[in-house]
Amino acid sequence: MRAIVGTGWPADFARGRALILGLLEKKLARSLATHPSPSPAAFARERELLVLAAETLVREEERHALETGSEPVYVEASLGMPPGEHGTALDHPDPIPVALPGGLAIRARGRVDRIDGTGGADGGWAIWDYKTGSTWGYDRADPFPEGRKIQPYLYFKMVERRLRDALGPQAAVRSFGYFFAGAKGRGERIGWDAGRLAAGQEVLAGLCRIIASGAFAATTDADKDCRLCDYRAACGAVEAQAAASIRKIQAGEPLLEPLRVLRAKSLAKATGRREEEE
Repeated sequence: MRAIVGTGWPADFARGRALILGLLEKKLARSLATHPSPSPAAFARERELLVLAAETLVREEERHALETGSEPVYVEASLGMPPGEHGTALDHPDPIPVALPGGLAIRARGRVDRIDGTGGADGGWAIWDYKTGSTWGYDRADPFPEGRKIQPYLYFKMVERRLRDALGPQAAVRSFGYFFAGAKGRGERIGWDAGRLAAGQEVLAGLCRIIASGAFAATTDADKDCRLCDYRAACGAVEAQAAASIRKIQAGEPLLEPLRVLRAKSLAKATGRREEEE
């Protein structure tokens, strides 16, 4: 993407494939020089998966560009942190303020994979975050599943703030999306428009109230939140922890009110299931 930015080069699968596979072979050669593969068969398999991911990315890019007229403008923009190997005009060393209701704010930082000009007359922008895994755990209807994911809103507001600082107050982010370019994701995109993303302010406010209160209930759903957690052992019996959190919320514990609001739908379902079992 960095090689294409600013060149006016239209998306084209054949040329894009030649470019990305050339870059891949160079990186593979450097990697082999320092980390030899355990066997030719293992190397061939790993290379096959990387080639598939590279070809998927280029093919999907061609389709997306033809359908939307968008093109990458900023790649790996460093917001609130030192620039990476390749800087962009949006880079800023200081954390970016993200407003909360009531005049409060938090400061956030992150490295944004990609920001596209959408090609429309309004001069809007679209944010894309690359994912190498599958789409499991991502909800097309909800960018913030009960407060479990807040990145879409943070990047939405951080990037818009920097675009307006750099380009003027008319700059507007129109969407945020995840691009699953790896072998598991097969080029799928999951995204949300600015109207849907705006609801993230209340989600973020609820999460901040939980942190400020110091009441850190581990979870209300051990199966959903703990199955793949690297720190599961630290919580002991996660099912019991989740049940205890639910009991405290249902008893009206005021410090857990923000969590009750965020998890209202799943808590209602859990209560219904228990009543049926009883």
